[in-house]
Amino acid sequence: MNEYIISKSFSSPIELHSAVSSANAPKDIEKIINSKLKDIEKRKKRFYSEDDDTSKLKIIMKIATNENGVLTMNNLIKALEDNSVGNVNPENLIQAS
Repeated sequence: MNEYIISKSFSSPIELHSAVSSANAPKDIEKIINSKLKDIEKRKKRFYSEDDDTSKLKIIMKIATNENGVLTMNNLIKALEDNSVGNVNPENLIQAS
């Protein structure tokens, strides 16, 4: 019996995640996963392609406001996490605005 080892390097965790998902998931699930990964990448590009960090943070703060225009700490923390901005202290951001 012949055994083969296939080895591949991935340049990002997202590429690795996609490869593992493709190997283990049914095709319908794979499409859903890939779609969500693309959405995450688009969101990241939207915020990181701009040069002005202040604009990015203002956009995130706006996203974090509720339907009444109220910004809460929990919503801001979630919005920062959802947009992969972990290096900003939400309390400092609110105080600075």
